[in-house]
Amino acid sequence: MANQVGKQAVVVGAGMGGLTAAKALCRHFEHVTVLDRDSLPEKPEPRPGTPQSRHTHALLAGGTNALVELFPSFDQDLERAGAIKTRVALDGLFERPGYDPFSAARSRFQHVLHVALAS
Repeated sequence: MANQVGKQAVVVGAGMGGLTAAKALCRHFEHVTVLDRDSLPEKPEPRPGTPQSRHTHALLAGGTNALVELFPSFDQDLERAGAIKTRVALDGLFERPGYDPFSAARSRFQHVLHVALAS
């Protein structure tokens, strides 16, 4: 391994950030260990340590592109799992009480993958 920094790296948390960090680190360490307080399920499902896992998630194009660099079929895998590719403010509106709707004219974010996990 030409770019090896060390023998062992430890990542705390097996969420999206932790697993992405582990993937990036595996290029530079002989062993990467991921620690998480929850047992990881066999298939996508909410875990006790991730209270935000039960709501809809959105991933902007920049995040998708960065993840595709580490996981080459990431975007295709998301779509196969049920993610829907949308254009922010063109395919739907975001509204919050007391705020104007998120208009298409003000939106710079065009491609988003929306992922919803069944609860």
